[in-house]
Amino acid sequence: ECDDPIPAVLGFNPFDTTDCTNSTDPYDDTQCPNTFLGNMNQDIWFTYTADECGVLRVSTCGFASFDTDLVGYYAFSCTDKYQIACNGDGPNCPDFTSEMEFPVSAGNKYLIRLGGFDDGAFGNGELFLDLAPATTLGDECVDAIPASLGFNWVDTTCATTSADAFNEDHEDTLLVLLMV
Repeated sequence: ECDDPIPAVLGFNPFDTTDCTNSTDPYDDTQCPNTFLGNMNQDIWFTYTADECGVLRVSTCGFASFDTDLVGYYAFSCTDKYQIACNGDGPNCPDFTSEMEFPVSAGNKYLIRLGGFDDGAFGNGELFLDLAPATTLGDECVDAIPASLGFNWVDTTCATTSADAFNEDHEDTLLVLLMV
């Protein structure tokens, strides 16, 4: 569940949702460009903390044995998280597997939710994470946010140094979510 996510790293992260339960956390599939999410059945949660600024690609595209759905969140905790991306079927992905991208900032925590489209969609696979580094200017990320995200999202908390950029008290964090 969200309160006990699996730490994810860049590269391949194996998973099996066969015995997972259905989380009750709401999601908004209007943030899924050109696709929609199913029921998000038998979901599993991952956490990723960015080491640098960039655009994170989260993918099960061809790496899962079932119809996957993905949701990404900027997160301080499970009760204080903001959905920033989702995908039900990635373009050119076989077997209705999924892929999404969103900008990340150094030191910030993100949650990734992976589930199945319906009651029969569960199984194993690998969650692939890839980071395309962003251009940095001082302490702010200057990201070329892909149009495929389907919304405008700006996170100006990018620091080019250590995890000190993450502030759980929200004092130094500016997060702007602009829904189109």
